Amino acid sequence: MGLTKIGVDLAPSKKVQGRQEEPERTNIDHIYAVGDVLEGAPELMPVALKAGKHLATRIHDRMIGEKSEEDILKNSKMNYDLIPSTVFTPTEYSFVGMTEGEAIAKFGEDDIEVYHRQITPLQFSIVQDSLKYAYMKVVCQISAEEKVLGIHYFGPGADEVIGGYGVAMKLGLQKKHLDDSIGIHPSTSEDLFNLDVTKRSGDNYAKTEC
Repeated sequence: MGLTKIGVDLAPSKKVQGRQEEPERTNIDHIYAVGDVLEGAPELMPVALKAGKHLATRIHDRMIGEKSEEDILKNSKMNYDLIPSTVFTPTEYSFVGMTEGEAIAKFGEDDIEVYHRQITPLQFSIVQDSLKYAYMKVVCQISAEEKVLGIHYFGPGADEVIGGYGVAMKLGLQKKHLDDSIGIHPSTSEDLFNLDVTKRSGDNYAKTEC
């Protein structure tokens, strides 16, 4: 696109480098970038759509001139944290937040508790010779009252399940909140509310009963 010819900074990846305080704004005030071309932005259509809407609001507010720059950024800045995503394999894998490895790297292994469970979804168990399983994992930070840092779910309908947990995590979801909640029965996702085996314990994490 010849962006360097007009002075736009690019990251080593050749994507557009935004500003720390406003990622979509380049080093040139009137040039912006959203979506896959932006360094550090997840390459997801809903992310680009939301970022574009926030950007349009900020540009509008700056043109009107009735709000301070602080208020503009506070009220319409894109939040790139805790974005749910799905790998659309034949059995979906969905996740939001940190992986187990990322959490350990940031907080240390002693401060991370991982709850997990393997189950046989009802629709899989009907076929007696089926060897298909579902798996779920919740990554928590012990010192923060088991604040949930990541939720990972491999199973049927994972893409329909995980989205709401991103909202809950932004509001400070803790493991005890999951424990105090009731899932819909019979469903695969109800087991997220009944996780009681940790990886640290080494106990059997395969669920054998309904």
